[in-house]
This record gives sequence, structure tokens and C-alpha cells, in this order.
Amino acid sequence: LEVTDVLPKDGSVDIATDAAITVIFNRPVVPLVSSEDAAALPSPITISPEVVGTGEWLNTAIYVFRPEPGFAGGSQYTVTVNPDLAAQDGATLQAPYSWSFSTVEPMVVEVNPQAQATGILLTDSVQVKFNQAVDHASAEAAFSLTDTGTNTAVEGAFECAEDSTGFRFISAESLKIDT
Repeated sequence: LEVTDVLPKDGSVDIATDAAITVIFNRPVVPLVSSEDAAALPSPITISPEVVGTGEWLNTAIYVFRPEPGFAGGSQYTVTVNPDLAAQDGATLQAPYSWSFSTVEPMVVEVNPQAQATGILLTDSVQVKFNQAVDHASAEAAFSLTDTGTNTAVEGAFECAEDSTGFRFISAESLKIDT
């Protein structure tokens, strides 16, 4: 029994946080069963650090794992194939098989209003969008809107996007003219 291909590839970087892990074996590992019975088939992999998700055998030799809601951004993961795994014909792995990949770092991809924008309404909010879902508390703690005239933080409230890929900051009071 051999692993003939994996996705993401070993050593890959900047992998999307919603990417699937795919393992392809050189021979059938699980029996051909109905889709109802396929859910009971065992997972051939472990992921470190642990990730919540759903795995399924696409056929008797291809396994796919989908993280839910996704991998953590800016993290390295190691996937290990169960060393006790056996193919349908009894063949076993000759050597342990593991590989690693890293996910893309979280980053801001859009801010509205944009830097140096003029003509902003005094009641406008600030919107920030990220390249992936982020932790609300962490994003809020890292954000500040400062009145450069007085060098004081503007107080306000946050509204987070349903998919956790951004937020809107609404100031508690109208913004000041020419600030």
C-alpha cells in the first residue's frame, strides 16, 4: 500500500483556510459501499493540530477531508496516514507517511473609506474586510480609529460580518469636521 499523491502538497505555503485535504492511494483501501454506509468508514488520517471537519471516501482509494469552518490562518499543519492502515488485499504501508503545509496569513484586503479619502460624511462607518474568517475579539482589539487633532481614540461599536471575514466600526458620536 502506498500514498501516491496528497493535496496540499508537502511543504506548501499560503494554502487557503477552506482548502480540502486529499489523499490518493495506489489500491483500494475501503470496500465499495452505498453512500449511506460510507459515513461509517474510518478516517485514514490524523491532523495536527487537531481540526474539526468532515471526511469522506470519494471512492475506494481517494479520501477527502474538508475543515469546518476552516483551518486557522497562518498555521502549520501536519497530516499523518494511519500506520496500521491496510488495503482491501491486506497490503500495508511499508513506512509511516506524513506531510505538512502552512495556511495563508490573515490580512486586511479592503478598508472603506480608503486611506486619505476626502468628503467622508460625519456619520460614515469604517469597514474592514479580511482574506479569511478571523476571530472577532482579536480583530476588534487590534483596531483603533484615532482623532489626530487630539490624539484620542474614537469610541464606537462593532458589527461583525456573518461569515467573520470583516467588520464595521460605527463611531458613538459624529466624526469631527476637517479631522
